[in-house]
Order: sequence, then structure tokens, then C-alpha cells
Amino acid sequence: MSELRVLGSVDLRDDRGLTAGEVLAQPKRLALLAYLSLARPRGFQRTDPLLALFWPELDSLHARAALRQSVYFLRRHLGSESLISRGRGEELAAAADAWCDAAAFEEALDQGRPEEALELYRGPLLDGFHVTGAAEEFEHWVEAERERLERRAAGGPRGLSGSAAPPRGRDAATRRARRGGPPPPLSRGGGGPARARPRPGPGRGPGVPGV
Repeated sequence: MSELRVLGSVDLRDDRGLTAGEVLAQPKRLALLAYLSLARPRGFQRTDPLLALFWPELDSLHARAALRQSVYFLRRHLGSESLISRGRGEELAAAADAWCDAAAFEEALDQGRPEEALELYRGPLLDGFHVTGAAEEFEHWVEAERERLERRAAGGPRGLSGSAAPPRGRDAATRRARRGGPPPPLSRGGGGPARARPRPGPGRGPGVPGV
């Protein structure tokens, strides 16, 4: 199971628990993974809108080739089942067991676990993250999702305002989220590689069926 952290500084680990540095160094492919993990409704996304979001400058043939290459790359570095496709590659999704902190944050809030949600909210969504060559619609999506998650963290209808006292080290971040202040500096900026903590373990690598 891969682990993707997009709240605050970006962090990604593969299905072996190792830092996925190769993916972190590829902003557009990392953005594709983040979108598949968070786009609503959750689950399968049609590939045609993905082409328009991430390769707007390419014609359909070359955009589909770029998508296939990105899917192969992500599967090779994160595990063969990290992305799944159906309908002859017409739809694509992150694996059901792939973990993402933003999705887990909302799930914790929806299930009445504000303390757990507070632990997960480390800062704005993809803050300081930039993707060269993506359509403006992708940036608009990021901004809208960032604002929506910030509202929930600041104490929306089922947000964090009524939770217990935050754990040590989370107080300042929570106060910033509640009053809309700026986040602390992040380790990632401008689309460069993000830092993550490595963990040892065995690995695997896939091919790409029909995407």
C-alpha cells in the first residue's frame, strides 16, 4: 500500500514503505496521483478529462501516450496495483487501499474522530507545489480543494473547533488554520523534489496493462 501525504509538505512512500524519490521528482506525475486520490466523487476517473488537465498542449494521440507512460512509471515505482484501470483504459483510479492523508482527514471528520483529523492536518493542500504544463483548470481544482479542506480544519459544520486540546506541536498550526493565517514554511517549493523519511522493505515492479 502506498502512502501519499499532501497536507503540508509532500511525502510519498511506495508499497514497501520506501521513499518514492523518483516520483517526488516528477511533479506532473505526482499531481496525477494526487488528483486520482482526491478527485470527487472518489474512485474511477475518465481518462479524457485527465488528458485535458495534464497534457492540454498535446493532441489526443500524444496525450494518451503521455498518460500511459505516467501510469507505467507510477506502477513501477509504487507497485503494480497502485493504479487500476477499467473499460479498456477509459477509466483510471488509485488503488482502493492506497492511503492519502487528505482523504483520511475527511474520513476522520465524517466519522466523528476530530483528534485523529487534527493529527493529519499538517498544513494547506499541496502548498507551494507547482506543475509546469498542466491546464489552469488543475490549478483551480487545487485552490478550490485547498480552501474547502481549510474550512473544514478551521471548524466547519463537522470540523475541528469542538475537538479536544491538540497534541503537542499541533497548537500553532491549528490556530493558523482557524484564523486563516499563513502556514509555516514547507520543505517543498516550486515543484522540486520533496523530502520524506525512508523505510526499508522488499519491492516489486509492474508493466502497464491497457491504459
